[in-house]
Amino acid sequence: MKPQYLVVDTAALVKYVPLWEYGEKLCSVPEVISEIRDKEARQRLEALPFPITMRQPQPHSIKFVNEFSKKTGDYASLSLADIKVLALTYELEVEVQGGSSHLNSEPHKIITEGAVTKAHQKEEFNNPPEQEEEEAEKCPLREDTEADDTQTHESPEPGEEERNCTSQENEEDSDSKTDTAENKGEEESNENEEDKEDTDDNDDGGGWITCENIKKHKGKRNIFGHVEEEVEEEKDVQVACITGDFSMQNVLKHIGLSVMGVDGRLIKQLKTYILRCHACFRTTSIMDKIFCPHCGNKTLKKVSVTLDPDGTQRIWINTKRPINKKGMKYSLPTPKGGKHGRNPILVADQREAKKSSSKMSRKKINPLHEDYNPDQTPFAVRDVYSRAAQLGYIGGKNHHHFYWEKRNPNEPQRRTGKK
Repeated sequence: MKPQYLVVDTAALVKYVPLWEYGEKLCSVPEVISEIRDKEARQRLEALPFPITMRQPQPHSIKFVNEFSKKTGDYASLSLADIKVLALTYELEVEVQGGSSHLNSEPHKIITEGAVTKAHQKEEFNNPPEQEEEEAEKCPLREDTEADDTQTHESPEPGEEERNCTSQENEEDSDSKTDTAENKGEEESNENEEDKEDTDDNDDGGGWITCENIKKHKGKRNIFGHVEEEVEEEKDVQVACITGDFSMQNVLKHIGLSVMGVDGRLIKQLKTYILRCHACFRTTSIMDKIFCPHCGNKTLKKVSVTLDPDGTQRIWINTKRPINKKGMKYSLPTPKGGKHGRNPILVADQREAKKSSSKMSRKKINPLHEDYNPDQTPFAVRDVYSRAAQLGYIGGKNHHHFYWEKRNPNEPQRRTGKK
């Protein structure tokens, strides 16, 4: 069953997904359309059978998504357009269902089953005295049993020798019969295995996904990433969001909203993220931090976290993903003073040069002054032409993107012949 409202993200428009097959009404935000800059993608967008309704979400919906994504740890991975798409999906779901009681206000606490490991007990300290006494009582029993096993057996009586000989002969006859039966069974099993191998060789590998059947396998999956046999379980879907961003899918599933993957790419399990410092090994749940709040270094790394059944926190570190060493190849440039010096920010408490605004922006216009020209505006002039404004130093903006440059800062400038 198609959802009534389908909120569209950029990935679905860029990859030209047949949206009219997945939803009755298409909705999106203007920021998504502005992200599409490819000429071919824009032509496909204009050629859609029916238009996409543009709508801006309410501020309370954006606030809810911001707070919720901070709890899951995906806030730093979401752009403004992503947050608005999530907020629009949440807002439409509340309108259609008549409330948000069926949605989650807090992320799921992910508990790993069977992940509790007991600490190794030391015999000198942890073993109680009762346990030691029991072990001491068991030790002589083991020695007695070993002594009984090593004792010599008495010689049997003559009548018993004859009985033993006849029993041994009967055992040998039965062993020979079982050997022949086993040989026949092995031959039959070998023949069956050869027949199975022949049938396996003749099999065309129907379970494998190849270039020829990839479209068929994509078609077998429904909009929620499940196989067609499970489509009947999803009946009452009124609002869904189609996106290829895994961070957005994680937030949507934590809230309890319906998610549709692009080309069957859908997350299988929910995750919660925190930041871990690989210098002091401390953690923080504030995902918008750039520097470690404990040691002050720029050594924070995003890691996944779960809870054990006993309530302890377990951190999952991806050892295959190396630490980013961008900019570490070259030595630090010489610090430069002034407003336009782009010095690397190494720690959180590093002092910077004073970034004062330009004279044009500080100029005040008094409409009651004698020399006031009525043709001028009575409001303050917004400086957009000075060098400070073009570099982003006005308005209190930080310039962390100037931290590491692509080129070597110590490399001498190229001579152009001009003095």
